[in-house]
Amino acid sequence: AKLIDLITVELPLYPLSIIAVPFMKYDMDRMFAYRHEKIKEILTIV
Repeated sequence: AKLIDLITVELPLYPLSIIAVPFMKYDMDRMFAYRHEKIKEILTIV
């Protein structure tokens, strides 16, 4: 099984906010890695 998250983000104050994209991507990657791990744990218990 494969879990896929599709995200669409619109940042305020574009194009100035473009500098925030790498930081936001890093945080979101960590958040979804954690989410995927927890879902995997929950599904193995069931």
